[in-house]
Amino acid sequence: MCSETQEMKTKGVGILIIVMVLPTVPASSLLEQAALLNNLFNNYSILARPVEDTNDVVDILCHMAITQLINVDEKSQIITTSIWMYQSWYDPRLRWNRADYSGIETVVVPVNKIWVPDTSLLNSADDEFAGYPRVHLDDLTVKIHKNGTVTNVTPMILKTPCLMDILYFPVDEQICYFEFGLWAYADSMVRLQVNGGTVTKENYIANVQWDISSSKVEAVTKEFLGIDDNFTNIIATIHIERKPLYYIVNLIVPCILISVLAVVTFCLPSTSPDKINLSVSLLLTIYVFNLLVTDLLPATSVQMPMLTIYLMFNMLLIGFSVTITVLITQIYVKCSDAQSPVPKMARLLMLSWVGKVLLVPNLSKESNASNDGTVKGEHDTVGNRDINRRNNVAKYVPHNYTNAAYNSMNETTPTNPEAGINFTRSSSVRDISIQDVSKGQATIRKYHLFSRKKMIYLKHQRNVVQRLDTIIRCLNNVMGVISPERKPSQQIKDEWMALATFVDRLCLVIFSFTTIVGSVSILAKIM
Repeated sequence: MCSETQEMKTKGVGILIIVMVLPTVPASSLLEQAALLNNLFNNYSILARPVEDTNDVVDILCHMAITQLINVDEKSQIITTSIWMYQSWYDPRLRWNRADYSGIETVVVPVNKIWVPDTSLLNSADDEFAGYPRVHLDDLTVKIHKNGTVTNVTPMILKTPCLMDILYFPVDEQICYFEFGLWAYADSMVRLQVNGGTVTKENYIANVQWDISSSKVEAVTKEFLGIDDNFTNIIATIHIERKPLYYIVNLIVPCILISVLAVVTFCLPSTSPDKINLSVSLLLTIYVFNLLVTDLLPATSVQMPMLTIYLMFNMLLIGFSVTITVLITQIYVKCSDAQSPVPKMARLLMLSWVGKVLLVPNLSKESNASNDGTVKGEHDTVGNRDINRRNNVAKYVPHNYTNAAYNSMNETTPTNPEAGINFTRSSSVRDISIQDVSKGQATIRKYHLFSRKKMIYLKHQRNVVQRLDTIIRCLNNVMGVISPERKPSQQIKDEWMALATFVDRLCLVIFSFTTIVGSVSILAKIM
């Protein structure tokens, strides 16, 4: 008795609350609605298809509305979206005459009280479900109209695969699709139809990285092995575009600046030790940017992004610049420890129009080529050795006989000039030397009137000089082994410096042209 009394009190309190909350709803309407629901679901089976004849087909009108593009995972190639799936069908068992129930046109009932199609997402990538997720939630309700039309709206958060076309990253457009289909019902029993040709945006929340540019919905009929009937699937396709501003500011612009700095490296002087340091630092920086891009994109071998190609292009240029910078540094080292002159081909190239365009210092004013290809002055190493040798010999041979002894090495048998014998060029040089020694008082004719005794003495003197010359040459070889560091001439140093400058400026022009053409051709495809 106590329990029954308590139950009656509870029902009374519930009725009182309903009367207080819905004071405007007449009691007759509540009774009519209860009677309607009782009549509709009396002997209603949720297992039977809503058809009057077993051969009839239930047509399901489907419409998809997207509310938010939650996430686009390029690495996993999965997108997460929030959608509303609209389904509508006709159930002849849920019809009534509105005049019989006080004009009631629609009722709302729990979705688990009526028959619903087993529509499923066939391309799901969500691992939370044992199978394909169904477009069905037991906690929701459906709306039933007086003519038997049932409308079911199901909100869902879907994870679907989306193959990424990363060729034009970060200015790329992706095409993603959702495929819905009936799991058990074939077209002979239940058939899906499209209600509207596009995916609408309903209460849409914009994404900060992606925009939905266009969409399309279509019905596709498929066949499966072992089944004689067809299945109609609904495929909704959306086109999403990336907002590239973030990546342009944080990736593309720094890469362009790094490529510019790689060219600026050749503007540094050849003597600067920071050339190689800057080039290596730029190479490491561009490699770090490449790692960042690789971390953002999927590991695929089908396509290589244009941005990655641009980064590899810059890495290749910077790698070449490091190599050439090392070579230029080696050329500069030649200035301090090399005795050999600049190769002839390099000199000709620097003296040509290329060197003039690159503003390389003119070397023609500093040295002249002789008839036999040797260079006079300090550039002629043989002449330098002769001059040094003569100076060294002068320390040990009397001054009056030094030039005469040297000249006698190349002298032919002296003859009387009056006999018609011409003097050689070496004789002219010898005469000039004798004139310098005798301060202008001796002449060519007086020199050839030397006594026989004097000539014999000069022959002995020549033998002495030759022996001293041999001794000096041996001493020079020994000193070269003991102390190989010899200070090169200033002209040779200037030539090697000019060669380093020439290579620097030539590389500056070539790398500038290559960087501009490569950057424009690659970035134009991205932008």
